Amino acid sequence: MLGAIAAGCGGPGARDGLVAIATSTGVQLKVPPGTAVVEATVHTAGPRAIDRVTLQVRPSGARADLAYDAARGAFTGLVITAAGNQTPMATAWAGPARAGSVKVGASLVSGTAASLDALALDTSAGWPLPGPPRSPRSCCRRRRSS
Repeated sequence: MLGAIAAGCGGPGARDGLVAIATSTGVQLKVPPGTAVVEATVHTAGPRAIDRVTLQVRPSGARADLAYDAARGAFTGLVITAAGNQTPMATAWAGPARAGSVKVGASLVSGTAASLDALALDTSAGWPLPGPPRSPRSCCRRRRSS
C-alpha cells in the first residue's frame, strides 16, 4: 500500500530553501521543494534467502538498494524523488535471480513521505510452498484393505 503518511513541516519559504519531512520511522529529512520521499519496507518469506532488495521510482529514475534491518526482519530504505505521478517498484533478489517485485502507481505530494510496505514471497522452489498439510484430514486418511 502506498499513501502519504507524514506532512512536510517546512515550506517553500523555509530559511535554507529546503522542506523538512518526518518519515514513518521518525527520521527528519530536508529535501528541495517539489520533491517527495518514498520509504520502503520489504519483508521476505520463502525457501531461499533473499539477499538484496532494490527500490526504483519511475519515471523519475530515483533508485536505491535497501538495507537489511535484522531487528525488523526486513529490508528498509528510502529515496527522494520528484513529486507527481510516480510508480515505486521494489524488487527482491536471491543471488542473481529475481525472486519477485511489487509496484504501485501513486500521486506523490510535494513535501510529504509515502510508504511502500510489501512481502516478497520467493516461489522459485514451486507452489505451494513446502509446509504442513493444508487440512488435518490430508494426513490422516485410512486406507481400505481389500
